[in-house]
Amino acid sequence: MNALSVEQLYEQYIKRLSPAEMRQLVTIIQAYLVQPGTPRRRWAEIAGAGTYPLVGEDAQDWVSRTRLEGDEQRRQ
Repeated sequence: MNALSVEQLYEQYIKRLSPAEMRQLVTIIQAYLVQPGTPRRRWAEIAGAGTYPLVGEDAQDWVSRTRLEGDEQRRQ
């Protein structure tokens, strides 16, 4: 049996599937690609890893500045 290329597989089989069947196929492929036992990173693991201030600006100053800029843009 000859192996099909990805393009041949798509043209001969996948292209003919309905959108619902394609979504189901993607779900199956995604489940296959997720290796069992591979731990997912949690945000709590990296909390506090950045130095203060992370990008040279205080977080509250950034929020205040962007809100003022947004207000100014809406006024225009």
